[in-house]
Amino acid sequence: MLLMRNKPRPLPEPPTVTAATMVEPVVITEQQVLLSTAAAAALAPGREPQRTVLFVRLRQLRIHLPEPRPVYPRRESRYLETARMSREMGHL
Repeated sequence: MLLMRNKPRPLPEPPTVTAATMVEPVVITEQQVLLSTAAAAALAPGREPQRTVLFVRLRQLRIHLPEPRPVYPRRESRYLETARMSREMGHL
């Protein structure tokens, strides 16, 4: 079996900068900046649509919960009612 070993390659030399290869700076107007900013802002995902999608999906979930139990009025014992009435009469 042959073992192949990768030999390290020498790094290429960086290109030399000459007067012919230098690029002049590009000046853009304020309107071009505003236009590109508006276009980028329109494409950027915002938080509001994500929240809306989340709430819509949560509403679409159909979880079948059991019916709530009915709430019946409390039934007090007669002896408690008698004791309460006598206490109130004593306060008068």
